[in-house]
Amino acid sequence: MIAALRASRLPGVLAMAVVAGLSYPLSFGGDWAPAQAIVWKGLGVGLLALWAGFNARDRDGWLLTAVLALWATADMVLEVAFMAGAALFAAGHGVAILLFRRQRAELPDVAQLGMTLFTVVAVAALAMLLSAPALKGPASLYALVLGWMLASARQSRFRWAGWGALLFTVSDLMIFARTAMPEPAPWLGYAIWWLYFGGVLMIAFGLWRGLAK
Repeated sequence: MIAALRASRLPGVLAMAVVAGLSYPLSFGGDWAPAQAIVWKGLGVGLLALWAGFNARDRDGWLLTAVLALWATADMVLEVAFMAGAALFAAGHGVAILLFRRQRAELPDVAQLGMTLFTVVAVAALAMLLSAPALKGPASLYALVLGWMLASARQSRFRWAGWGALLFTVSDLMIFARTAMPEPAPWLGYAIWWLYFGGVLMIAFGLWRGLAK
C-alpha cells in the first residue's frame, strides 16, 4: 500500500484529505461560523476529488473524479438545502454506477441481476422503515439509487470499493434512522460521518488502485 501511495501523484493532497475528513467532527457544537463548518465538511472529499483528478489516466479515472466532486458538493449543499444535497448525492451515485458497471467482475448475468434486485429492494425497504413518517417516500426513492450503487460496487472487481460502498450505505441508513429519533444520541453524528468518510476513502483508493493496475 505504501509503495502504491508513493507511486501516485500528489500523495500529500491525499494525506490532507484524510486529515480534513477525519477531523471534521471537531466542528460539531463548536464556535465555528456556519460557512467555515460547511467548507470544512466539503474539504475532505473535495481534496480526494482533486487527488483523483491529478491521477486520472483514462475515462474511468475521470468518472471517479466526477463522483467524488459531486459527493463533495453534496456534502456542502446538504447543509443549506437538504433535498438539493440529496439530489447531488444521487447524481454522484449514478456516475458511480456507470463506473462500477464498466469494471464488473466476471459473474453470471442471472447472479448479478438477482444480487442487484435484492440489494436495491433491501436498502429501499430499510430506508422506509427507519425514516420519520414525513421522509419515508423521499428516503425510499433516494435509497433505490443508493442500493443500486452498493450492488454495482459489490459486483465490480474492486473489493475495497465494495466494502466502502457498504460503509456509505450504513451511514445513510443511520441518517434515516436519526430522523425518527426524538433525541438522537450525541455519538451518532460522529459515527455517521466517520462511516461515510471512511467509505468514500475506501471507494476512492480502491478504484484508483484497481484502475492503476
